[in-house]
Amino acid sequence: MTFKFLFSLEIETNRIKNTLSKIDFYNKNGYKIFLPNNFDINNNNNQYIEKLVLKEYRKEDYDEVSNFLNIKIIENINKINIAFQQTDFILEEEYNIFLTKYGVGGSYNPPREIILNFQAKEKEKLLKTIIHETIHLSINDLIIKYNISHWEKELIVDLFFDNILPEFNIPQNIKLETNRIEVIKNIFKTNFPNTENIIKKIGGMV
Repeated sequence: MTFKFLFSLEIETNRIKNTLSKIDFYNKNGYKIFLPNNFDINNNNNQYIEKLVLKEYRKEDYDEVSNFLNIKIIENINKINIAFQQTDFILEEEYNIFLTKYGVGGSYNPPREIILNFQAKEKEKLLKTIIHETIHLSINDLIIKYNISHWEKELIVDLFFDNILPEFNIPQNIKLETNRIEVIKNIFKTNFPNTENIIKKIGGMV
């Protein structure tokens, strides 16, 4: 498993347009959204977006983060690979990581794209986001197959993360009832590492 970093003005423009298309969902679920200064969310014109991105785009910012994370990955890749071998995930050989200053903290596009907002948290915590989104990509087909809700999905990712690489994880504030969280945790505990069994049983909960 390897990671390749990508960034460009075009990537940033597309990131903002994608964020605008999901802004109601992000607001509903309490996500912090990063946009260019003085950005009008009602204006999704390409030229307008490109102009504001260009004002803030400094290639050296992206180079710095890319170099930092490449070092972090090299230092930790053996540990990460061994951890993922504890699961039955089907992993991609390479993942493309699109660096951005905009949108939410992290997101993903199957089968192997990770979007990483490096302004959303300290550099030292960005590796956590990469691992988090890699887990998302690894279980995405089953999440869709068993119709798992958003916050159930996020809890499942956290449980896998805590189980295989707890030293890197920062658990989220999961917006589910406490009883439901405990039931899901029990399903996970009794079925790990069988990913499909875990997700199937959570999907069958009333």
